[in-house]
Amino acid sequence: MPGSMAQWANTFTGIQQFTGESFTMATNPVQQRANDAIAFGGDNLPLESRISMAWLKAYGVGAIAVGSKDSEEFWKAIVHPEKFRDLPALWTGGGVTVYGVPLREPGLAHVVPEAALVRRAPAGPSDIAGVERYVAALDDPSLPSAAFQWEGHNRIRIRASAGAGQAVTVQETYHPGWHATVAGRPRVVFKDGLGLMWLRPECSGACEVVLDYDGGWELRLCRWLSWLAIAALVTVPALSAARRRR
Repeated sequence: MPGSMAQWANTFTGIQQFTGESFTMATNPVQQRANDAIAFGGDNLPLESRISMAWLKAYGVGAIAVGSKDSEEFWKAIVHPEKFRDLPALWTGGGVTVYGVPLREPGLAHVVPEAALVRRAPAGPSDIAGVERYVAALDDPSLPSAAFQWEGHNRIRIRASAGAGQAVTVQETYHPGWHATVAGRPRVVFKDGLGLMWLRPECSGACEVVLDYDGGWELRLCRWLSWLAIAALVTVPALSAARRRR
């Protein structure tokens, strides 16, 4: 969503957004390059539309709100809004149109050939050869489907069928605080070239993948520092009072 719409959506709804916070808070630099490709670009509209669609699909974006040059939305985030005009319009109002992005599956987890994963970070917004290969796998109807479910903020459950040479890709930014299990057995969570997560389920047929987030060492350190701070707030005044009594 553009500008202030993104902030209001964060405040009043539970909509998950590809962007929607200050760029200074983003932890995935590749995602920022993708956002630049979607928002900016040159005057070759067919090429810019192709580049934008590749990035949107690669990150699992199902809809994009686009403001026209005379829209009521103050922040005109997209330089060439007309590059999205061939997409189906889901809603229009105040010069802003929400376009649907065609996705084979609505969730953020997919079974793809491991060879289709993006291995290196694209050099720039228009470096989409690897991204398009990945998107082609996401759109391939011959591949197994995957059911994706959030269970709170820190757990993801995925049900899918996978075979040899196939990986489960998760369109969520990688962090070492994510840990995966399949049938209770741990699996390594890898980072791809888009800054997203993927893993080898190592199962033949149907299986269930559970991803749990514990925050990694940063959150554990901050938790200990918080407890130490609370202990200091209790202990220091008590010691001072004891000294005054003496």
